[in-house]
This record gives sequence, structure tokens and C-alpha cells, in this order.
Amino acid sequence: MSTDFETNMKDFSRSAAFVVGMNLQWTEKPTPSDVKNARLAAGLTQKQLADWLGYSRRTVQEWESGRRRMREVVFYVLQRHLKDAP
Repeated sequence: MSTDFETNMKDFSRSAAFVVGMNLQWTEKPTPSDVKNARLAAGLTQKQLADWLGYSRRTVQEWESGRRRMREVVFYVLQRHLKDAP
């Protein structure tokens, strides 16, 4: 039996593949606090978010500290998924 988290990961992966395939452009880059606030709104740890997105926990830490920038498309899909979540 799959957990809600596993189901959400599968749904997110399908959404991400769809949006990335559209090659959309965004003008606003997510700030470190945007990334952290979205993660906290989803009720996820850094490790869970990393697993969900297919990145390392270290990458999520770097997004949240400002050492790296999360790609706009990844942030868009994360926000979209949160908006559609029950």
C-alpha cells in the first residue's frame, strides 16, 4: 500500500514532467524564504522535499540558504501542487 507521501511524489513527478516539457519562462526567481515557506506549508522536511523533487537534501539546504537558486519551473510546480493539495 502506498502512503500519501508516495502518491504525492508520483503526482508531482507527472506534473513536473508536463511543465518542464512546456518550456515555460518565468521572470520571478524564488527567494530562499519562498522555498522554505513552501516546504513548511507542505509539512515536509528538507529530506522529504529533496526526495520528492529528486534532488539531494544538501541542494534543498543550499536553496534555503541562498547558496543556490531553485529553478523557477521546479518552484512553480511545487506551488501548483500545494495549491491543488487537499
